[in-house]
Amino acid sequence: MRDESIEPSTQCEATPSAPATVPVRQNVRLTGRHSFSVTNPGAAAINVTVEANLADSASHSNSNSRPVNVPPRSTETGTMDTLLVAAYDQPGDVMVTATTRISGDAFCSSSSGTRMRVTG
Repeated sequence: MRDESIEPSTQCEATPSAPATVPVRQNVRLTGRHSFSVTNPGAAAINVTVEANLADSASHSNSNSRPVNVPPRSTETGTMDTLLVAAYDQPGDVMVTATTRISGDAFCSSSSGTRMRVTG
């Protein structure tokens, strides 16, 4: 039987930001805020990769990642920001989604979306 008290624990969150409306063919700045926390109660260091992605329903996306080493009996926390500049050719609704994933020796995934209206 595994001793779950020494298993790593994680928390992650993703929050997109976009204006409520944007005119057709105008560049718009979309942002994502990604936060994470990895707790390692064990006696050996663990390694994870934190991935941050920002995407819209019109197939624009931007992502980045970074490795994180969590020493024994410690917690590593942090934030990452993603930026996406896009323009849209047609009016309608666009869904903007931010996703944060932790993989490696510990796991977490969080995703959140917001709607933006493109006006013509």
